[in-house]
Order: sequence, then C-alpha cells, then structure tokens
Amino acid sequence: MPVVVIATVKKWPNPPMLLFTDKGRELMGEWHKSWVEKFPQGRAVLTTNSGHNIHRDEPKLVLKELKMLLKNLR
Repeated sequence: MPVVVIATVKKWPNPPMLLFTDKGRELMGEWHKSWVEKFPQGRAVLTTNSGHNIHRDEPKLVLKELKMLLKNLR
C-alpha cells in the first residue's frame, strides 16, 4: 500500500520555538522522510508554503497527492 506524508518545512523569520528554526525545520523534514521511506511504497512531500494546516494552506497539493494515491491503488 502506498503511503505519503505531506509535511511542512516552512522557515520562520522569528521562530517561536526550537523546531521552527532553520535547523529544526531541516531536521523535521529529514525525520518525516526517513520514517515514511521505511514503507515499501513510502514517499515524503515536503512543502515550504504551509504552516501546520497544510490542508487549508495548500488544498490543491493535498488533492493532487490523494489522486496519485488512489491511482496507484488501482
């Protein structure tokens, strides 16, 4: 079964916490990618255009990935 993780690595001008620093965002992207690639058909989609609510910030990206998942299930 294909698995896709859509995660944000958006950088913040004034990070409110450590995970929002440039290094924190880089590590988060690596962690998401490393985790999902353990699945035989796992793939990470990392975006810099969204905050936590990717489905609200980039609904077209989410729909595109859902359509690809459904296509790959057939």
